[in-house]
Amino acid sequence: MTSRINLHLNLHENMTKLELEQLVTHYIISILTTGVLTKADTVGEGEFEKWLKILEGKSYLLYHGYFVTRLPSAKEMDWKWDKVRSSGENWFRSSKPWCHLDQTHFGHQSLVRKLSDRLSEMIEEM
Repeated sequence: MTSRINLHLNLHENMTKLELEQLVTHYIISILTTGVLTKADTVGEGEFEKWLKILEGKSYLLYHGYFVTRLPSAKEMDWKWDKVRSSGENWFRSSKPWCHLDQTHFGHQSLVRKLSDRLSEMIEEM
């Protein structure tokens, strides 16, 4: 990824070199990182709001956003991958509160697709 960082500071701001380095580091990390929130099946009632803020980009903003996965059950661990993936997709479509949200960032397949696309982009840029 070819990227240029332009940082404009007000001369009246008293930003130390360390603060500036931290700001640039945070920016670079947010550009390069794809977030993965795991164990969606363990989110209890009343805990969802903080995760929703992350998914909506209201906190811990990442350029490539976040993906949400769940752990396969003990029973599903013995299944073939296609069946496990399908079960996970069905779980997100039918489980509250996840079923009320855009499904494009839910499940392992969505994550695999995004990571594959990002890898292809990075290879092309080399």
